[in-house]
Formats: sequence, C-alpha cells, structure tokens
Amino acid sequence: MRQRCRYFFGLLATVFAIGACESSNESFVDGLALDEFTVLPTLSTLDLSKISPASDPSYFELWHGAQVPPEEAIGSSGELCSQASNKPICEQEFSLMRTSDAFEGVCDADGCTSFILSNQGSDNRFFIGTSGFVELFGPVDSFEEAAMIVATKGYEWDSIELSEGGYRQVEDGYQLLVQKLDLSSCSPSLMRRYLLHVGTDATVTVLEDEFLREISGCP
Repeated sequence: MRQRCRYFFGLLATVFAIGACESSNESFVDGLALDEFTVLPTLSTLDLSKISPASDPSYFELWHGAQVPPEEAIGSSGELCSQASNKPICEQEFSLMRTSDAFEGVCDADGCTSFILSNQGSDNRFFIGTSGFVELFGPVDSFEEAAMIVATKGYEWDSIELSEGGYRQVEDGYQLLVQKLDLSSCSPSLMRRYLLHVGTDATVTVLEDEFLREISGCP
C-alpha cells in the first residue's frame, strides 16, 4: 500500500511539473487581439510632421542613442532659424548645442540618451528625457509621441515582428508592445517583452511583462 502511495504521488508530481512547463510557454501576447495593433516604426522612420509640440517651434531635432550624447540626430522637422532676427548667429548657437560640452549640468534622471533640440525665433532650447519631451509636446496625442516617450525610458522594439513592436490607440492613450533589456543580469542578458500603456498625460504604466529571450554577453 505504501509503495502504491509513493507511485501515485510521484505520478501526480510529474503531472504538475509537465503542467508548469506547458504554462511557462504561454505568453500574454496570446490573449491580445493582435489584429488591432499596427507595426511600430523605428524611431528614425517616425513621421515627425505628425507631432504637434505644445510650444510650436519652427524647428526641432530628435536625438536618441546609447552614447551620451548620441552621435547624430535621427530625425528633424521644420526649418532651422527660419524666424530668427539674425539667422547666422542663431544657426551657430544651435550648432553649439550639439556638442558634448553643452550637456554639462543639463541631464535629468533619464540621462542624455534621448533629447530634443528646439528652435523658435531666436530661442534655442534643450528638452531632455521624458520630462523634457512632455514639456515640449504637452498631451500625448499621436503614437509617434507615445513611442518617443517610452524610448526615453530605455524601451526598444522590433519593427518587423508585430508581437515585439506594435501599437494600438485606446480611449485614454496608446498601448505599445515593446522590449527592454534586463540590466540586472549578464552573460546571458535577458530581454523582456512589455505591454505598456502611455496615457495622454505621458504616464507610462506596465500592463504586462514576461521573459522573451536570452542575449549572450553584457550590454
């Protein structure tokens, strides 16, 4: 009798173990209506003309990258210094903002890997990180702005695979399928997938997250 009990409980443990393995392969993406999502373009291919800054600058440049500061702008909109009283001086001052020396003392908690350089009349300004983007754009009213907001927080995405880079508009903002490297681990590093909600007030909320894949080496 005791031997039968051992066999029964051993079998039961095996069944639970198999069930746990099967459930580990499930993804929150399976429960999403992916046909409601659209592939999210890369930052460098976002249509910046669709962005409507609250301060309405005549020109702005979007910068994003791993270096501090990034090597070059990935996009721009408008005409630089088109309304300046002295265009050559305005252009010279704007150019100086692109140098590393200009970043001393202006970086916020999000760092200097995402920022915007803005020109309005003769006024040239920095907008650094999430707080700067919110100040410049005001309410988030396009998926382009939502994408730029999450990029300032270190999220990235695949612009080919919908389940790893997509967006849909919802009543109070946008939902984005994105990825982020888990910096708490190394060799291998872990890439995680997220479903984020970006509110019209630029508040970013994690709705779902899960392990996506291992990446060899360290960031």
